[in-house]
Amino acid sequence: EPDAALVVVRSRYRVVLPEGVELREADVDAFLARSHSVVERRNGRKLDIRPAIADLRLEGRVLHFEVVHGQRGTPRPAEVLEAVAGRPAPPTVRVRRTRLDVQIVSKR
Repeated sequence: EPDAALVVVRSRYRVVLPEGVELREADVDAFLARSHSVVERRNGRKLDIRPAIADLRLEGRVLHFEVVHGQRGTPRPAEVLEAVAGRPAPPTVRVRRTRLDVQIVSKR
């Protein structure tokens, strides 16, 4: 049995906004100004995703964001987009993870 494990600590995402999904810089700024942003998952569990968002910026029709993974839960890309846009993300949204940071953690 190995004495160490790899743990995901951060993920970076790139979301290309499809036609019909409008997102403005003001939406991003409003999200970043909040101290909390609670989403409710299908199982009824609520998660405050705001503390997990380390970076969020809009470049034209592309939203970039970084998620810090933690023991309290990690937001899904669709949850981040919904919280920023104020409405559910359509199924046509293309999400690409552009970076995954891992850390070696001792099991002892």
